[in-house]
Amino acid sequence: MKLNNQSSANPNIISNFFAKNFAENYSSQFITKKEIYLPSNLNINHIKLNEWNTFQLLSQLTERTCRGPDEISPVLFKTCAGVLAAPMTLIFQKSIDSGIFPDRWKCAYITPVFNSGDKSDVKNYRPISITLIIPKLFEHLMSKQLYPLLSSVIHEQQHGFMKCRSTATNLVFFYRVCSFFSK
Repeated sequence: MKLNNQSSANPNIISNFFAKNFAENYSSQFITKKEIYLPSNLNINHIKLNEWNTFQLLSQLTERTCRGPDEISPVLFKTCAGVLAAPMTLIFQKSIDSGIFPDRWKCAYITPVFNSGDKSDVKNYRPISITLIIPKLFEHLMSKQLYPLLSSVIHEQQHGFMKCRSTATNLVFFYRVCSFFSK
């Protein structure tokens, strides 16, 4: 593998190549924190999770679900869904009520995924995070709660990460705008 004018076959050095490249391209200096103004009638302080939704989510896990850094099998969560649903719902609700997302849930493996070009060049890879199963479940439960609340404040031309929208729908919208102006 290579980075700039250096190359190596040593796994530790290759790992450092990826770390350096990802750190340069995904630096916090590019992240700007903006004040978010939400409508006064939008209240997310009263979100309540329920055990049934947690149970359903646990029951839907498959052996193909990625394990996170804790290496806990998704099959364990699925098999024990009936026992785990109540305590996990309580923990998730406590996180919501306190406004604290536990640091342990932020652990992830960073894995390089090839984009295109020369496979030996680390610059042709992007990082993906393989997170723990528990925060994935929490995120899914929260998205089900937040989407109905936030859909009224999300701009209609927002296509990324939206239900029934994609880069294809964005392209169709762009095409229509271009067609309108070309007439």
